[in-house]
Amino acid sequence: MRAIPNFPRHVLVLSGPAVAAERAAALGAALERRGHAVTLRPEADGLVPADVVVADHGEATLAEEQALRANGALLACLDGRADRAHACDLLVDAAPGCGRTDYAGLIPPGARGLFGPRYALPPHDDEGGDALGAERIAAALGSLVAAAPFWPAAVSLRPARAADARRLWIWRNDPLSRAMARSAAPVGWEGHRAWLAARLAERERTRLLVAEADGEPVGSLRLDRVRDGQEAEVTLVVSPLARGLGLGGRLLDALAADAAETGFARRLVATIRADNAAGRRVLERGGFRLAQAGTAWPRYERTVIVPSRSAP
Repeated sequence: MRAIPNFPRHVLVLSGPAVAAERAAALGAALERRGHAVTLRPEADGLVPADVVVADHGEATLAEEQALRANGALLACLDGRADRAHACDLLVDAAPGCGRTDYAGLIPPGARGLFGPRYALPPHDDEGGDALGAERIAAALGSLVAAAPFWPAAVSLRPARAADARRLWIWRNDPLSRAMARSAAPVGWEGHRAWLAARLAERERTRLLVAEADGEPVGSLRLDRVRDGQEAEVTLVVSPLARGLGLGGRLLDALAADAAETGFARRLVATIRADNAAGRRVLERGGFRLAQAGTAWPRYERTVIVPSRSAP
């Protein structure tokens, strides 16, 4: 667990070029009234050492946010689109009607969320709010305590739904996910929606599942039937926020159990890039064995043990 004496002592507020300076100024003033040292600067001007970093713009990449946290700072992100993953400790979205479900699978499990016009900053703090958004955000930052690393205890799978479209799209378009896929091209939103609708309508051919760890979406798994239901090809996508938690093998075990319970397939197969050493270790931890080597995409297999069901 990270511990910061007299937390927080210094807050760095970063703003992007499209963000009005008054937003950062209002938040900085509210933080100073609570006794915190505050540095305001445009994102392009770089970083200074800080206990807390507030990213008051929507352009930072996930890798940049992860780098900020790796340096020991707590990270608060101000967003308004819910269209990408954040590696934050606190997420603020002041859009009307926004809630935590809009960020399911897009912020780390255990991250705190502040949602709705109550947390609006100038120049929009009077549009459904009460001009106290900066004070509320400052209070939340002042009471934020770094959480222990998230190590999920319970892993479960559920059928994917149309409402999962956006998070599945964001996970699929993550740079590492694309780099390890057969096609590294970004997937467009409309094309993804059409693809998902088709997969959900082909339940006899495709089984698409969302993985949850302690109730938080952490990835997706897909089985595509081949050879008359005797065999199914596996596709696993782990949320970029859930990598490194040892989930991959556990999710593949859960998938094999699901295939056995539903009778969807008797053998699972997966192909993976030969240079994806981490992915190959995940398959091996998930009970898969190398069946075909010597190619750019080695083939792995796992036999599914279907329980016998005696007549009553």
